Amino acid sequence: MNAKILIVEDETIVAMELKSYLVNLGYTIIATVATQEEAYHYAIAYPIDIIIMDIYLKEQTNGIDAIKQIQREKPHIPVIFLSAYMDEKTLQEALSCHPIAYLVKPFDRKDLYTAIKLALSKKESPQEIIQLDEAFSYNPSSQTLFYQQSPISLNKQERILLDLFIQNPNQILSNERIEHTIWQDKPVLDGTRRALISRLRNKLHHKFIKTYATQGYFFELKKFNK
Repeated sequence: MNAKILIVEDETIVAMELKSYLVNLGYTIIATVATQEEAYHYAIAYPIDIIIMDIYLKEQTNGIDAIKQIQREKPHIPVIFLSAYMDEKTLQEALSCHPIAYLVKPFDRKDLYTAIKLALSKKESPQEIIQLDEAFSYNPSSQTLFYQQSPISLNKQERILLDLFIQNPNQILSNERIEHTIWQDKPVLDGTRRALISRLRNKLHHKFIKTYATQGYFFELKKFNK
């Protein structure tokens, strides 16, 4: 799997060495950043498979706090923590984020390689089918929508949008958030976004998606039991 990795490391030399090592392994580095604010921006705006996070960052920010902020919106991104410290307090706070690994600097590259492989194996393992209501269900692993157990044809943008909605149910997603996720930093017309929403809404039989004027869209997902 050509994983997309975000490196959050405020030591420039360490960040460059990490990037070079991971690129040589065939992985894609989305960005190397040094602050909590930058980490949040890239984790939310881009498709990320793994975050490699230094615990102590510039501007007195904390990598653990950064991950907690990210996990409120994207709870399933695997995290590998890096730290020069292993005191009990820091370790316990880091473990509360359920990381794949906690590597103490200077760490062995083989340990990082193993942690990445473990993260990818967990990400690739089959996930449970999500039952949206009595008729619709969704497989997050394959990003497949089903109606009465028959698959619904979705194009790439529709799949990304539906996945974004299902990962963030029962909350308003701003127009900007949707645009950054689907078109990233490319300019997009309001009509293009509305047309995409309309197509997906039609395929969902006009269920689930609610419009909130200039604010964005709300994906209403009630707890459903078979």
